[in-house]
Amino acid sequence: MLTEEFVISNPLGLHAKPAVDFSNLAKRFESRISIVKEGAVIDAKDVFTLMGSELWCGTAIRLVAEGRDELEAMRVLGDFIRALKD
Repeated sequence: MLTEEFVISNPLGLHAKPAVDFSNLAKRFESRISIVKEGAVIDAKDVFTLMGSELWCGTAIRLVAEGRDELEAMRVLGDFIRALKD
């Protein structure tokens, strides 16, 4: 299992379009992909749960990847979060 801490820096947070893109990207991996926010575990492959999780600008999250391709998943999804601008 790999984890990495992030703070959402996009002024609009992880709103509809980036949430859909992130979820679709997460679905490409066999690993279980989760976002932990304030102790709540969010399935990153479930776009509706992701969109309803209030991941606003300034929100601290932990990205968790667990499985066979966790290293690649963490790299790709971490890059997505770091590059998120709008």
